[in-house]
This record gives sequence, C-alpha cells and structure tokens, in this order.
Amino acid sequence: MNSVQLSKCKFHPLDSAINHCELCDADFCESCSDESAALAVTRTRADKVDHRCFVCAGPMTPLQGLQRVAPFWSRLPELYRYPFNLDAVSALLIVSLITAFIGNSGLLQIIPSVAMMLYSFACLRETAKGNLKAPGFEACFEGSIAPVFYSLIVILLLGFVAYLAFGLGLGFGILALTFYILALPAAIILIAIDEKLLPALSIFALASVMKAAGISYFVMLLFIIIMISSVFALMSLFGGQANSFLGNLFESLISNYYSVVVYHIMGYLVYQNQEALGFKNTASGVEVSARSDADRRKAHVEALIKAGDYDKAQEVAGKQLLEHDSTLWDWSRAFTLCCVATPSHKAEQVFIDYASKLKEAGETDKLADAYLQLKKYQPKFVIKDHQQRLSIANSLFETGQYSQVVNMLHMFHQQSSDNKQVERALKLLSESLLLIPNREKLAKQYGTLYQLQLKKSS
Repeated sequence: MNSVQLSKCKFHPLDSAINHCELCDADFCESCSDESAALAVTRTRADKVDHRCFVCAGPMTPLQGLQRVAPFWSRLPELYRYPFNLDAVSALLIVSLITAFIGNSGLLQIIPSVAMMLYSFACLRETAKGNLKAPGFEACFEGSIAPVFYSLIVILLLGFVAYLAFGLGLGFGILALTFYILALPAAIILIAIDEKLLPALSIFALASVMKAAGISYFVMLLFIIIMISSVFALMSLFGGQANSFLGNLFESLISNYYSVVVYHIMGYLVYQNQEALGFKNTASGVEVSARSDADRRKAHVEALIKAGDYDKAQEVAGKQLLEHDSTLWDWSRAFTLCCVATPSHKAEQVFIDYASKLKEAGETDKLADAYLQLKKYQPKFVIKDHQQRLSIANSLFETGQYSQVVNMLHMFHQQSSDNKQVERALKLLSESLLLIPNREKLAKQYGTLYQLQLKKSS
C-alpha cells in the first residue's frame, strides 16, 4: 500500500500534519498536538485519544487513521507474496534448515519453533503499524519472548476447556470448539499488540476485537482455516519421505510460510480497522514523543497565539513562568500577552517581575521598551518602587526617550528619602531636559537642585 500524502500543519505550513481536529476542522503537526493524553499514567487501551488539540482541547484523529485502507481480501496476491522478499526468505530458510538439521531431537526442536513465533509476531506488529514489508531475520531474536509463552498458554487453556466441554456432551463440545476457533486469532492479536496475557483471556476483550473488526474478522478466519487445511495437502505433496532431511525441510518451509502469511493477515486486519480497535498506526514513523511540561506549554502558547486566543495564551504563559527553567524569552512573551490580552492588572505585576529578571540578567536596555509597551495599554500605570523607577528611567535615557524620563522623575526628589537615589534622579532629569528643545531653563533649575543634593550627600 502506498504511503499517505500528509497535509501541512495549519500553523507550520512547511511541516507535515499528523493529526486532524474535527472541531477546528484543521490539520496540525506533532508540535501543535498535545500528547499528554497518550502519556497519562491512567491511560488504558480503551482510551483511543493519543493527542488533543491545543486550541480547543478536543480529541484529535491521526491523519493516517482517516485514510481508507483496502480490505485484506482485495489484496490477496500481495498478502501471499509478503514472505517473498530477501529478508523474509532468509528468515524462513534459516529457521527451516535448523529445524531439518535438528530433526526429532526432542527439546531442541523448541529453539527454531520459538524463533519462528517471534518472527511471526514481529510481522504482525509491523503490519499493524502499516509497514507492509516483512522484517529481517534479526526479528527472530528481537523483542520479548513473553508473547510466545502467552500464546501457548491460551492455546492449551482453550483446548483444555474444549476437551472438558466434550465430556459434558457433544453439543457443549462443539460450542467450545467453535469458540476456540473464533477466539484464538483475537487472542493472538491482543497478545501481539499489548504483550499481556489477561486481555487475551477476557471474553469481553476478545469479543471487542471481533466486534470492532466486524465482517473482516470472520472473512480472515475463513481464509486462515482454508490455508491451514491446505498445509497438510502441500506437505504430503512436497514433503517427501517422513523424518528425512528434505522431508523435514519442506514441511518446515511450508508451515513457516503459512505462519508468516497468517500473522501478516492478522496484522493487516488491525491496520485495516486501527481506529475501531484503538491501536495507533505509526507507519509514517511518527511516534508519540514525551516532551517536558515546559516544552509542551511553549508549544501550547504558540498555537494559541497563532489561533488569536490571547487571553488563553496569557493564562498558559503565566503557568510557564512558574517553571524553574523559564527564560527571559518566556517572561517577555508572557508580558507581551498580558498587555494585548483582555486588560487586567496582571500586566502590571508581570512587568514588575519581568523588570527584576532583566536587571538580574544585566539586560537593562530592554526595560525601556517593556515600560513603553505597558504604558501603551495601561496609561495610568505608575512604578512605586524607587529603585526600579531609576533603572527604567536610565534605560529610557539611554534609548533617547527623554520626555519619558522627565515624566517619570520630575517629582522623584520629593518622594524618595534616599539621598543617593535623589541625586541620580536629579542628574538624569537635568541631562534629559538639556536634550529636549526649549527646556534649557528647567534643565538649569534641576541642575542647581542636583548640585545642592551633591553638597547635601557629602
């Protein structure tokens, strides 16, 4: 199956989108998708939401999940050719050769059987992700061996139940055997995807897989029964002399081939019904990556800004400031959002804290721009802290905002009791007034006050 041509992110036109938000009717990239739902500790397989929208907080649908996957029965030639690539043929041939060499050597036969089961499970999982190419030989030895044991337990347990049912009567036996045939593929699918035993033993979990897959599940079951039946005919035709090397080799090749095809079909069933079954399709290579809370909030704020929701963006940005690793850039953005969001006194407090951060970082040259930005939206704002007023006034002076310096400091000498602060304020006032046309007389007056303050300080 050809890979899906993904659309572009609404907020990042150069990036491919991976999710669609129905409420916003827009596609978003990984950065603009909130993955916290998928990473939640309390998440269960029944929770199908991997991402939520940063803008509306609604559930998002993976774009690959929106594509229409052709049913497996329309791709039978491709399904049967699945094991015929170099990787799969190598795996089948090597495992079959080992089986033929071992022959009937008791417990040693378990080794190639387990290796083939591991490879079959790998085929199922890769197909379920949308990767329709068989994995390499190394898959025989990768992953946990637990699914093999879980499958053996389920097979033996279901078989034992069917055996007991026949003891109660032919009708009970037939019912139990029918359930065995119906439930075994669903159990293997659950084991392969979840790598847990209990869901494969739950009647409700097994029934949910059958119900979610619908008619596809029963069509798959029919194909599996037909293929398993044909294995014995092929073995008798090509198997040769029983217990001979060639006989064992051909029998192993045939059974392993069909094992791979059957597990591939089960994986394709999952891929075909991924949304209904609640499995995530990662064919594009996009996995749910765990960002830090700080990085996730940054992306959240960016998405809200681009969506034009400044009030909500300001709220999220405020939480970002509580992080120990918040930067000056975070403070700058939060302050700007406070200014442009619905007017409130939050902007004044954020400015005061932001000004302190700038001073600590030695970037006092940015104080002037921040102050003028705040005054634009909060014209009645007055800085009460004298030391901070002087720092901002000095920044305003250095950036040529002389009138603003005068407006800020013209009453300072009457308000502050700190001689050094008054001295600095008077000097800034006199120098600023000298640089303002037609204010020489007032500049001279403040210059006189400055000289008097110097004598007073000394």
